[in-house]
Amino acid sequence: MTIGERLKIARKNQGLTQQEVADVLHVSRTTISSWEVGRTYPSLELIVDLSNLYDLSLDILLKEDMGMVKQVSQEVRKNGLYKKMVEAVVVCLGLFLVINGVWLGKSYSTYRYLRTNWELVEDSYVYSEQDIDYFTTAYDIGRAFSQSYLKKNNIWLMGNQKATDNSEELLYSVLINESGLVSTDIPVSDGGLSFSVLIDENINYVVNSNSQEVFTSGKGESLTEKDIQTAKDYLAANKKSLEKLYKSTKKQYDLINGFEKVKGD
Repeated sequence: MTIGERLKIARKNQGLTQQEVADVLHVSRTTISSWEVGRTYPSLELIVDLSNLYDLSLDILLKEDMGMVKQVSQEVRKNGLYKKMVEAVVVCLGLFLVINGVWLGKSYSTYRYLRTNWELVEDSYVYSEQDIDYFTTAYDIGRAFSQSYLKKNNIWLMGNQKATDNSEELLYSVLINESGLVSTDIPVSDGGLSFSVLIDENINYVVNSNSQEVFTSGKGESLTEKDIQTAKDYLAANKKSLEKLYKSTKKQYDLINGFEKVKGD
């Protein structure tokens, strides 16, 4: 006996018409008729409803009807797969929201700190503290969103300080780029072009990891042995002043890029 035949017998045993069953299940009368003659099968959910309505166990309804058993098995597998897909989507959506929240929070923190504490001059933010002048690029959340969405692009920062412990009119300068590399300008006394070199927190000369002597000379040429020695001599002679400038500039760099929390937040 097929499930259609069992459904028809069970309906009549309950004294129900096809229309009455259709009304209970919220389907059409022709759908009930189609099930009972075997043209179509009810869904797994409706089979459960029919089982409850007719007071029949699922075993009795599905017994010997291999076509229906196969359909039920397929629906069970599909429902399981659907559940897993929904769970995966929920997890991905959750991660997406968390990542976006972190990125936007960091970006807004940078924007708020600059807007609150720095002065916008044309296309740069400037800030003075004690005897050090800082400047960096103007920061725009909208532009950051469109150009570097979800990318961890830091903002570069330069700190300048006039020399106070040297008879010559020197301007100490420290630049921290987007990658966190720190460089300083090396003045040349004989009228040549100044050049930049990488330094560490102890104001030691650092060779670029790309095996170039950074950032090359003003002419765009690699540094010579003489340039390197000039740089080392300058760093040693001005170590104390450069250490102070390095630490102060690094602190502002960390505040701007969210590596250090702003007081009051």
